[in-house]
Amino acid sequence: MREPRTKSGALVRAVSLPVRRAKLLEIATIVWNLLEVFVTIGLGIAAGSLALIAFGLDSIAEILASGAVLWHLRGGVDAARSRRALRLVAVAFFALGGVLLIGGIRNLAVEQRPDDSPFGIAYLAMTACVMLGLAFAKRRLGTTVESHPLVHETRVTFLDGILATSVLLALVANSAFGWWWADPIAVVGVAVVAIFEGVAALREHASRRSAGAIQLDAIVGTVRIDGDVEFDPGGIGKGLAADLVVEELLAGGAKGAMVSIGGDLRAEGAGPEGSGWVIAVADPSAPDRVIATLAFEAGAVASTWRTKRAWLAPDGTSRHHLIDPRTGESAATGLAGVTVVAGRAWRAEVLAKAAFLAGGHEGNSLLACHGAAALLVADDGTIQQSGDLAPFVLEERGEQ
Repeated sequence: MREPRTKSGALVRAVSLPVRRAKLLEIATIVWNLLEVFVTIGLGIAAGSLALIAFGLDSIAEILASGAVLWHLRGGVDAARSRRALRLVAVAFFALGGVLLIGGIRNLAVEQRPDDSPFGIAYLAMTACVMLGLAFAKRRLGTTVESHPLVHETRVTFLDGILATSVLLALVANSAFGWWWADPIAVVGVAVVAIFEGVAALREHASRRSAGAIQLDAIVGTVRIDGDVEFDPGGIGKGLAADLVVEELLAGGAKGAMVSIGGDLRAEGAGPEGSGWVIAVADPSAPDRVIATLAFEAGAVASTWRTKRAWLAPDGTSRHHLIDPRTGESAATGLAGVTVVAGRAWRAEVLAKAAFLAGGHEGNSLLACHGAAALLVADDGTIQQSGDLAPFVLEERGEQ
Protein backbone atom coordinates (compact mmCIF):
# COMPACT_ATOMS: atom_id res chain seq x y z
CA MET A 1 0.00 0.00 0.00
CA ARG A 2 3.03 2.26 -0.03
CA GLU A 3 3.48 4.46 -3.08
CA PRO A 4 7.01 4.66 -4.53
CA ARG A 5 8.95 7.83 -4.07
CA THR A 6 9.57 9.87 -7.21
CA LYS A 7 12.53 12.19 -7.63
CA SER A 8 11.81 15.47 -9.42
CA GLY A 9 14.22 14.65 -12.21
CA ALA A 10 12.48 11.35 -12.86
CA LEU A 11 9.15 13.18 -12.92
CA VAL A 12 10.42 15.61 -15.54
CA ARG A 13 11.71 12.75 -17.70
CA ALA A 14 8.46 10.82 -17.24
CA VAL A 15 6.23 13.69 -18.37
CA SER A 16 8.48 15.07 -21.14
CA LEU A 17 7.36 12.50 -23.73
CA PRO A 18 3.60 13.04 -23.12
CA VAL A 19 4.18 16.81 -23.26
CA ARG A 20 5.90 16.52 -26.62
CA ARG A 21 3.15 14.26 -27.95
CA ALA A 22 0.42 16.59 -26.72
CA LYS A 23 2.13 19.59 -28.31
CA LEU A 24 2.53 17.75 -31.61
CA LEU A 25 -1.16 16.79 -31.60
CA GLU A 26 -2.21 20.39 -30.96
CA ILE A 27 0.15 21.70 -33.65
CA ALA A 28 -1.25 19.14 -36.10
CA THR A 29 -4.79 20.24 -35.22
CA ILE A 30 -3.94 23.91 -35.77
CA VAL A 31 -2.19 23.26 -39.10
CA TRP A 32 -5.08 21.22 -40.46
CA ASN A 33 -7.64 23.80 -39.26
CA LEU A 34 -5.65 26.52 -41.02
CA LEU A 35 -5.90 24.48 -44.20
CA GLU A 36 -9.64 24.14 -43.59
CA VAL A 37 -10.04 27.91 -43.34
CA PHE A 38 -8.46 28.63 -46.73
CA VAL A 39 -9.50 25.51 -48.64
CA THR A 40 -13.13 25.20 -47.57
CA ILE A 41 -13.88 28.93 -47.70
CA GLY A 42 -12.27 29.12 -51.16
CA LEU A 43 -14.18 26.07 -52.42
CA GLY A 44 -17.37 27.39 -50.83
CA ILE A 45 -17.10 30.73 -52.59
CA ALA A 46 -16.38 28.99 -55.90
CA ALA A 47 -19.39 26.65 -55.59
CA GLY A 48 -21.71 29.11 -53.82
CA SER A 49 -21.93 26.71 -50.88
CA LEU A 50 -22.59 28.47 -47.60
CA ALA A 51 -22.07 25.14 -45.80
CA LEU A 52 -18.44 24.97 -46.93
CA ILE A 53 -17.89 28.61 -46.00
CA ALA A 54 -19.51 28.01 -42.59
CA PHE A 55 -17.25 25.05 -41.95
CA GLY A 56 -14.18 27.16 -42.76
CA LEU A 57 -15.32 29.94 -40.42
CA ASP A 58 -15.97 27.43 -37.63
CA SER A 59 -12.35 26.27 -38.00
CA ILE A 60 -11.17 29.75 -36.95
CA ALA A 61 -12.83 29.37 -33.54
CA GLU A 62 -11.38 25.88 -33.24
CA ILE A 63 -7.89 27.24 -33.95
CA LEU A 64 -8.36 29.58 -30.96
CA ALA A 65 -9.28 26.61 -28.73
CA SER A 66 -6.28 24.55 -29.86
CA GLY A 67 -3.99 27.56 -29.49
CA ALA A 68 -5.14 28.08 -25.91
CA VAL A 69 -4.29 24.46 -25.04
CA LEU A 70 -0.90 24.71 -26.75
CA TRP A 71 -0.21 27.88 -24.76
CA HIS A 72 -1.22 26.03 -21.61
CA LEU A 73 1.12 23.11 -22.37
CA ARG A 74 4.02 25.53 -22.68
CA GLY A 75 3.28 26.76 -19.15
CA GLY A 76 2.82 30.36 -20.22
CA VAL A 77 -0.71 31.03 -18.97
CA ASP A 78 -2.20 31.57 -15.54
CA ALA A 79 -5.79 31.01 -14.47
CA ALA A 80 -6.85 34.65 -15.00
CA ARG A 81 -5.51 34.64 -18.55
CA SER A 82 -7.17 31.27 -19.13
CA ARG A 83 -10.52 32.81 -18.20
CA ARG A 84 -9.96 35.69 -20.60
CA ALA A 85 -9.09 33.23 -23.36
CA LEU A 86 -12.26 31.23 -22.64
CA ARG A 87 -14.33 34.42 -22.85
CA LEU A 88 -12.83 35.24 -26.24
CA VAL A 89 -13.46 31.71 -27.50
CA ALA A 90 -17.08 31.92 -26.28
CA VAL A 91 -17.59 35.28 -28.02
CA ALA A 92 -16.09 33.89 -31.24
CA PHE A 93 -18.42 30.86 -31.17
CA PHE A 94 -21.50 33.00 -30.39
CA ALA A 95 -20.71 35.48 -33.17
CA LEU A 96 -20.07 32.66 -35.63
CA GLY A 97 -23.25 30.85 -34.60
CA GLY A 98 -25.37 33.98 -34.98
CA VAL A 99 -24.04 34.87 -38.44
CA LEU A 100 -24.37 31.31 -39.74
CA LEU A 101 -27.86 30.88 -38.32
CA ILE A 102 -29.06 34.01 -40.11
CA GLY A 103 -27.28 33.01 -43.33
CA GLY A 104 -28.64 29.47 -43.30
CA ILE A 105 -32.23 30.58 -42.70
CA ARG A 106 -31.89 33.21 -45.46
CA ASN A 107 -30.63 30.66 -48.00
CA LEU A 108 -33.52 28.36 -47.14
CA ALA A 109 -35.99 31.22 -47.58
CA VAL A 110 -34.66 32.36 -50.98
CA GLU A 111 -33.95 28.78 -52.13
CA GLN A 112 -30.34 29.54 -53.02
CA ARG A 113 -28.98 26.50 -54.86
CA PRO A 114 -25.23 25.80 -54.59
CA ASP A 115 -23.17 24.23 -57.37
CA ASP A 116 -21.54 20.81 -57.08
CA SER A 117 -18.15 20.78 -55.35
CA PRO A 118 -16.31 17.48 -55.90
CA PHE A 119 -13.12 18.93 -54.44
CA GLY A 120 -15.06 20.05 -51.38
CA ILE A 121 -16.46 16.54 -50.96
CA ALA A 122 -13.00 14.99 -51.21
CA TYR A 123 -11.44 17.46 -48.76
CA LEU A 124 -14.22 17.07 -46.19
CA ALA A 125 -13.87 13.28 -46.35
CA MET A 126 -10.17 13.62 -45.50
CA THR A 127 -10.94 16.19 -42.79
CA ALA A 128 -13.47 13.91 -41.10
CA CYS A 129 -10.91 11.10 -40.90
CA VAL A 130 -8.10 13.37 -39.69
CA MET A 131 -10.16 15.19 -37.02
CA LEU A 132 -11.73 12.04 -35.59
CA GLY A 133 -8.29 10.41 -35.48
CA LEU A 134 -6.77 13.42 -33.71
CA ALA A 135 -9.67 13.51 -31.24
CA PHE A 136 -9.17 9.85 -30.36
CA ALA A 137 -5.40 10.32 -29.88
CA LYS A 138 -5.81 13.47 -27.75
CA ARG A 139 -8.54 11.92 -25.63
CA ARG A 140 -6.42 8.88 -24.86
CA LEU A 141 -3.34 10.98 -24.05
CA GLY A 142 -5.27 13.55 -22.02
CA THR A 143 -6.95 10.85 -19.93
CA THR A 144 -3.67 9.02 -19.36
CA VAL A 145 -1.82 12.06 -18.07
CA GLU A 146 -4.90 13.67 -16.43
CA SER A 147 -4.71 16.99 -18.32
CA HIS A 148 -8.13 18.63 -18.03
CA PRO A 149 -7.52 21.34 -20.69
CA LEU A 150 -6.43 18.76 -23.25
CA VAL A 151 -9.41 16.50 -22.55
CA HIS A 152 -11.79 19.49 -22.72
CA GLU A 153 -10.41 20.66 -26.07
CA THR A 154 -10.68 17.14 -27.46
CA ARG A 155 -14.45 17.63 -27.58
CA VAL A 156 -13.98 20.53 -30.00
CA THR A 157 -11.79 18.39 -32.26
CA PHE A 158 -14.33 15.57 -32.17
CA LEU A 159 -17.14 17.98 -33.08
CA ASP A 160 -15.02 19.24 -35.98
CA GLY A 161 -14.94 15.68 -37.31
CA ILE A 162 -18.71 15.29 -36.86
CA LEU A 163 -19.35 18.65 -38.56
CA ALA A 164 -17.11 17.66 -41.45
CA THR A 165 -19.15 14.47 -41.85
CA SER A 166 -22.45 16.38 -41.69
CA VAL A 167 -21.41 18.96 -44.29
CA LEU A 168 -19.96 16.17 -46.43
CA LEU A 169 -23.33 14.38 -46.44
CA ALA A 170 -25.07 17.64 -47.35
CA LEU A 171 -22.74 18.20 -50.33
CA VAL A 172 -23.19 14.59 -51.49
CA ALA A 173 -26.98 14.92 -51.21
CA ASN A 174 -26.92 18.10 -53.30
CA SER A 175 -24.58 16.61 -55.90
CA ALA A 176 -26.25 13.18 -56.20
CA PHE A 177 -29.93 13.97 -55.70
CA GLY A 178 -30.20 17.74 -56.24
CA TRP A 179 -31.24 18.31 -52.63
CA TRP A 180 -30.18 21.97 -52.53
CA TRP A 181 -31.79 22.46 -49.11
CA ALA A 182 -29.27 20.10 -47.51
CA ASP A 183 -26.63 22.83 -47.80
CA PRO A 184 -28.41 25.55 -45.73
CA ILE A 185 -29.66 22.93 -43.25
CA ALA A 186 -26.04 21.88 -42.70
CA VAL A 187 -25.21 25.56 -42.11
CA VAL A 188 -27.92 25.80 -39.43
CA GLY A 189 -26.47 22.64 -37.83
CA VAL A 190 -22.99 24.19 -37.72
CA ALA A 191 -24.51 27.35 -36.18
CA VAL A 192 -26.26 25.38 -33.41
CA VAL A 193 -23.08 23.47 -32.59
CA ALA A 194 -21.09 26.73 -32.47
CA ILE A 195 -23.58 28.26 -30.03
CA PHE A 196 -23.43 25.17 -27.80
CA GLU A 197 -19.63 25.40 -27.83
CA GLY A 198 -19.89 29.03 -26.75
CA VAL A 199 -22.11 28.01 -23.83
CA ALA A 200 -19.61 25.27 -22.86
CA ALA A 201 -16.75 27.79 -22.92
CA LEU A 202 -18.71 30.19 -20.67
CA ARG A 203 -19.45 27.38 -18.22
CA GLU A 204 -15.78 26.50 -18.12
CA HIS A 205 -15.00 30.19 -17.57
CA ALA A 206 -17.47 30.36 -14.67
CA SER A 207 -16.06 27.21 -13.05
CA ARG A 208 -12.62 28.75 -12.88
CA ARG A 209 -13.87 31.40 -10.46
CA SER A 210 -14.23 28.75 -7.74
CA ALA A 211 -12.54 25.39 -7.25
CA GLY A 212 -12.15 25.23 -11.04
CA ALA A 213 -9.53 27.97 -10.75
CA ILE A 214 -7.22 25.40 -9.17
CA GLN A 215 -5.72 23.57 -12.14
CA LEU A 216 -3.85 20.33 -11.55
CA ASP A 217 -1.87 19.27 -14.61
CA ALA A 218 0.05 16.00 -14.59
CA ILE A 219 1.48 16.72 -18.04
CA VAL A 220 3.65 19.64 -16.95
CA GLY A 221 3.65 18.76 -13.25
CA THR A 222 2.13 22.05 -12.08
CA VAL A 223 -0.63 23.52 -9.94
CA ARG A 224 -2.02 26.88 -11.07
CA ILE A 225 -4.17 28.98 -8.73
CA ASP A 226 -6.03 32.14 -9.66
CA GLY A 227 -5.05 35.16 -7.59
CA ASP A 228 -8.72 35.62 -6.60
CA VAL A 229 -8.98 32.11 -5.11
CA GLU A 230 -7.59 30.95 -1.79
CA PHE A 231 -6.44 27.37 -1.29
CA ASP A 232 -5.93 25.71 2.08
CA PRO A 233 -3.84 22.50 1.80
CA GLY A 234 -4.07 21.88 5.53
CA GLY A 235 -6.13 18.69 5.20
CA ILE A 236 -3.90 16.70 2.87
CA GLY A 237 -0.88 18.51 4.33
CA LYS A 238 -1.46 16.96 7.77
CA GLY A 239 -1.49 13.44 6.39
CA LEU A 240 1.52 14.04 4.16
CA ALA A 241 3.45 15.55 7.08
CA ALA A 242 2.72 12.47 9.21
CA ASP A 243 3.92 10.21 6.37
CA LEU A 244 7.14 12.16 5.88
CA VAL A 245 8.00 12.31 9.60
CA VAL A 246 7.51 8.56 10.07
CA GLU A 247 9.64 7.80 7.01
CA GLU A 248 12.41 10.09 8.24
CA LEU A 249 12.35 8.53 11.70
CA LEU A 250 12.61 5.01 10.29
CA ALA A 251 15.35 6.10 7.89
CA GLY A 252 17.19 7.55 10.90
CA GLY A 253 17.26 4.20 12.68
CA ALA A 254 14.01 4.07 14.67
CA LYS A 255 12.57 0.57 15.00
CA GLY A 256 9.06 1.93 14.97
CA ALA A 257 7.26 5.27 14.84
CA MET A 258 3.76 6.68 15.08
CA VAL A 259 2.84 10.29 14.25
CA SER A 260 -0.61 11.81 14.68
CA ILE A 261 -1.37 15.30 13.32
CA GLY A 262 -4.87 16.72 13.63
CA GLY A 263 -6.70 13.44 13.20
CA ASP A 264 -4.33 11.94 10.61
CA LEU A 265 -2.21 9.11 11.99
CA ARG A 266 0.62 7.13 10.41
CA ALA A 267 2.41 4.19 12.11
CA GLU A 268 5.01 1.70 10.97
CA GLY A 269 7.58 -0.64 12.45
CA ALA A 270 7.58 -2.10 15.95
CA GLY A 271 4.93 -0.77 18.34
CA PRO A 272 5.36 0.00 22.05
CA GLU A 273 4.81 -3.66 22.94
CA GLY A 274 7.17 -4.87 20.24
CA SER A 275 4.39 -5.90 17.88
CA GLY A 276 1.83 -3.81 15.96
CA TRP A 277 -0.15 -0.67 16.70
CA VAL A 278 -3.54 -0.39 18.43
CA ILE A 279 -5.71 2.65 17.65
CA ALA A 280 -8.96 3.66 19.36
CA VAL A 281 -11.60 5.31 17.14
CA ALA A 282 -13.85 7.77 18.96
CA ASP A 283 -17.52 8.51 18.30
CA PRO A 284 -17.84 11.82 16.34
CA SER A 285 -20.87 12.80 18.43
CA ALA A 286 -19.33 11.76 21.77
CA PRO A 287 -15.51 11.93 21.59
CA ASP A 288 -15.11 10.28 25.01
CA ARG A 289 -16.81 7.13 23.72
CA VAL A 290 -14.79 4.56 21.72
CA ILE A 291 -16.74 2.91 18.89
CA ALA A 292 -13.95 0.67 17.54
CA THR A 293 -10.41 -0.46 18.28
CA LEU A 294 -8.18 -1.05 15.26
CA ALA A 295 -4.88 -2.91 15.04
CA PHE A 296 -2.29 -3.11 12.25
CA GLU A 297 1.44 -3.55 11.76
CA ALA A 298 1.89 -0.65 9.32
CA GLY A 299 -0.55 1.81 7.87
CA ALA A 300 -2.53 4.98 8.46
CA VAL A 301 -5.84 6.12 9.92
CA ALA A 302 -7.59 9.42 9.16
CA SER A 303 -10.85 10.67 10.66
CA THR A 304 -13.08 13.45 9.36
CA TRP A 305 -15.78 14.76 11.72
CA ARG A 306 -18.30 17.50 11.13
CA THR A 307 -18.47 17.87 14.92
CA LYS A 308 -14.77 18.66 15.30
CA ARG A 309 -15.08 22.33 14.37
CA ALA A 310 -18.69 23.48 14.55
CA TRP A 311 -20.36 26.79 15.44
CA LEU A 312 -23.61 28.71 15.24
CA ALA A 313 -23.95 31.27 12.46
CA PRO A 314 -25.52 34.70 13.20
CA ASP A 315 -28.84 33.41 11.79
CA GLY A 316 -28.81 30.56 14.34
CA THR A 317 -28.02 27.77 11.90
CA SER A 318 -25.37 25.18 12.73
CA ARG A 319 -22.22 25.33 10.60
CA HIS A 320 -19.03 23.28 10.40
CA HIS A 321 -15.70 23.38 8.57
CA LEU A 322 -16.39 20.68 5.96
CA ILE A 323 -17.54 22.68 2.95
CA ASP A 324 -19.46 21.19 0.04
CA PRO A 325 -17.70 22.58 -3.06
CA ARG A 326 -20.97 22.36 -5.01
CA THR A 327 -22.75 24.83 -2.71
CA GLY A 328 -20.04 26.64 -0.77
CA GLU A 329 -21.93 25.79 2.43
CA SER A 330 -21.31 23.34 5.29
CA ALA A 331 -21.97 19.87 3.91
CA ALA A 332 -25.17 18.10 5.01
CA THR A 333 -24.73 14.49 3.89
CA GLY A 334 -26.29 12.54 6.74
CA LEU A 335 -22.87 11.61 8.16
CA ALA A 336 -21.33 12.71 11.44
CA GLY A 337 -17.88 11.37 10.57
CA VAL A 338 -15.77 8.96 8.54
CA THR A 339 -12.63 7.03 9.58
CA VAL A 340 -10.50 5.49 6.81
CA VAL A 341 -7.67 2.93 7.06
CA ALA A 342 -5.11 3.11 4.23
CA GLY A 343 -1.43 2.60 3.54
CA ARG A 344 -0.50 6.27 3.82
CA ALA A 345 -2.01 9.09 5.86
CA TRP A 346 -2.40 11.54 2.97
CA ARG A 347 -4.45 8.99 1.06
CA ALA A 348 -6.59 8.14 4.10
CA GLU A 349 -7.21 11.86 4.63
CA VAL A 350 -8.33 12.46 1.05
CA LEU A 351 -10.64 9.44 1.02
CA ALA A 352 -12.17 10.35 4.39
CA LYS A 353 -13.03 13.87 3.19
CA ALA A 354 -14.35 12.63 -0.15
CA ALA A 355 -16.49 9.92 1.44
CA PHE A 356 -17.95 12.36 3.95
CA LEU A 357 -18.90 14.84 1.23
CA ALA A 358 -20.37 12.07 -0.92
CA GLY A 359 -22.66 10.82 1.86
CA GLY A 360 -23.38 7.32 3.15
CA HIS A 361 -24.33 5.39 0.00
CA GLU A 362 -22.14 7.16 -2.54
CA GLY A 363 -19.30 7.44 -0.02
CA ASN A 364 -19.36 3.70 0.52
CA SER A 365 -19.21 3.15 -3.26
CA LEU A 366 -16.33 5.62 -3.58
CA LEU A 367 -14.33 3.85 -0.88
CA ALA A 368 -14.99 0.48 -2.50
CA CYS A 369 -13.71 1.78 -5.85
CA HIS A 370 -10.44 2.78 -4.18
CA GLY A 371 -10.10 -0.42 -2.17
CA ALA A 372 -10.16 1.41 1.17
CA ALA A 373 -11.51 0.18 4.52
CA ALA A 374 -13.55 2.58 6.63
CA LEU A 375 -16.12 3.28 9.33
CA LEU A 376 -18.96 5.63 8.38
CA VAL A 377 -20.92 7.07 11.31
CA ALA A 378 -24.34 8.51 10.47
CA ASP A 379 -25.96 11.47 12.21
CA ASP A 380 -28.25 9.05 14.08
CA GLY A 381 -25.27 7.09 15.42
CA THR A 382 -25.54 4.15 13.01
CA ILE A 383 -22.13 2.69 12.15
CA GLN A 384 -21.43 1.22 8.73
CA GLN A 385 -18.31 -0.68 7.73
CA SER A 386 -16.93 -0.14 4.25
CA GLY A 387 -14.47 -2.40 2.48
CA ASP A 388 -12.45 -5.12 4.15
CA LEU A 389 -12.20 -3.53 7.59
CA ALA A 390 -12.68 -6.75 9.59
CA PRO A 391 -8.95 -7.76 9.67
CA PHE A 392 -8.13 -4.45 11.40
CA VAL A 393 -10.90 -4.48 14.03
CA LEU A 394 -10.05 -5.77 17.49
CA GLU A 395 -13.29 -4.55 19.02
CA GLU A 396 -16.31 -2.65 17.73
CA ARG A 397 -19.06 -1.01 19.78
CA GLY A 398 -22.14 1.05 19.12
CA GLU A 399 -25.12 0.76 16.80
CA GLN A 400 -24.80 -1.14 13.52
